[in-house]
Amino acid sequence: MKAKIINTAVASKETADDDFLALFTLSSSQNIYVLSAGLFFFGVVFIFLQSTLVSAVQEMLPNAKGTAMSVASFNIFVGGAIGTGINARIIEAYSVSRIYLIAAFLILITGLASSISKSEKYRKN
Repeated sequence: MKAKIINTAVASKETADDDFLALFTLSSSQNIYVLSAGLFFFGVVFIFLQSTLVSAVQEMLPNAKGTAMSVASFNIFVGGAIGTGINARIIEAYSVSRIYLIAAFLILITGLASSISKSEKYRKN
């Protein structure tokens, strides 16, 4: 169990770092090729992150995998709905690139917090 916690923590931080780079690239470039590469890597990282999160939730609730999947999916979709409303306001006030910049730093902070939280949990066990 301890090895899985460390592996999940490392994967979360590395995925967040890659996601940060992809989103930061999207926020700071006007070149179509750089934007295409940023979107591609953001999509790849998102798929890795989503599957890791769902797997982690299913490990926490082994007798309720269906419930775990439903809760994870529900939160992803509700977050998407709320994010759409917030992003609309950001676009009106600033620009699309500001959304990517804010998201990049939120992802980085979340990944680092997750990594620290997981490593502290490992140390206690």
